[in-house]
Amino acid sequence: MTETLAPYLPQIWLVIIAFFLLYYAVTDGYDLGVGIISLWTRHEDDRGVLMNAVSPVWHGNQTWLVVLGGMLFGAFPPFYSILLSSLYIPMVLMHFGFVFRGVAFEFRGHARKKRFWSLSFGIGSLVATLAQGFALGGLLGGLDVRNGRFVGTAWDWVNPYAAFVASGVLCGYVMLGANYLILKTEKDLQK
Repeated sequence: MTETLAPYLPQIWLVIIAFFLLYYAVTDGYDLGVGIISLWTRHEDDRGVLMNAVSPVWHGNQTWLVVLGGMLFGAFPPFYSILLSSLYIPMVLMHFGFVFRGVAFEFRGHARKKRFWSLSFGIGSLVATLAQGFALGGLLGGLDVRNGRFVGTAWDWVNPYAAFVASGVLCGYVMLGANYLILKTEKDLQK
């Protein structure tokens, strides 16, 4: 049985990774979108409602990114090494955005002045989203790879095409977040 599947293992892994990447983009995409929307919310009480709408699920949604990294490392190690070495800066920025979001979630509930932590949640969401968009744009725009090694510069991911892709990811996540909020909120905030 394994002999008949062996030639198709790369395609099978590619389908599995693509499924989980799409799953991550949808689930964490609405979390990030809600965070970005919170930056334009006028009242602090409404920001609290937005954060509470995603608080039960945001931890689990980011876990899929770790699963994706592990699958990519196990199934396609050369691609994994090229991807991380060429997109190191946006990946680090994405993780900083996640840290800001996580700290904001934990500290906002205990703070007297919640505005700072609400803004940290929104800015962290925006930074993580833009970093993901620039990483995707840098990857789709092409990486300078020769003899199985990345030979470009650390800033090759910054180009007009990547900026266009990042703006598309931003719009997509905001749309997902808005749709999620329509389902989870009521009255004026829902409108």
